[in-house]
Amino acid sequence: MKAAVIAVAAAVLMLGAPSVRAEAVSGPPKMSDGFGLTQAGGATGSATNFVVTVNTLQVAGAHRIRILLPRDYAANPDKRYPVLYFLHGASDDPGNPNLAYPALAAAQSMITVIPDGGLRGWYSNWLDQGTAVGAQNWENFHINQVIPFIDANLRTNATRKGGPSPACRWAASVPCTTPSATPASSARSPRSPAPMSSRATTPSCGPRSSPR
Repeated sequence: MKAAVIAVAAAVLMLGAPSVRAEAVSGPPKMSDGFGLTQAGGATGSATNFVVTVNTLQVAGAHRIRILLPRDYAANPDKRYPVLYFLHGASDDPGNPNLAYPALAAAQSMITVIPDGGLRGWYSNWLDQGTAVGAQNWENFHINQVIPFIDANLRTNATRKGGPSPACRWAASVPCTTPSATPASSARSPRSPAPMSSRATTPSCGPRSSPR
């Protein structure tokens, strides 16, 4: 009788084991600070759709980064994924769940990263850093901090960048200034009749103007 009770208890423990493992991957993966980014609290959301809030000296204030992972990300620890950096339009906020458009959330072959671009940041380093809004080095933030931060924390194989509206300017021009970080890009906007594209090898990339 005693042996039967022990056997039943062992069976119950075995049945409960999968749920414990499931809980371990039910939340966002752990992200480590680095590259000038310090996280403000933990990530919020699910294992495949979550937001990380970071602080940086490059841009004043706290900034949210939404990350969408394929459903099989946790189940395939040896698999690496290409990355789409989706740059939002003016006045959008990566903290808004509606910014995780169904087409982006449905994509299962890549990681999608939606970094904060500010209300009017224009994805560039402002010439005037003395305004009331404080430091506004958006290009430094995205190129030198967000991209390596994502690469260091997730299993990436980055190949694409893109976005709508003001992000078009950044997506179309940044391969000229930082070709190693942006192998290819696509810029789309409701105001544009067709998507613009830019590659690091395009001969139209001229010398960058010096700020005055």
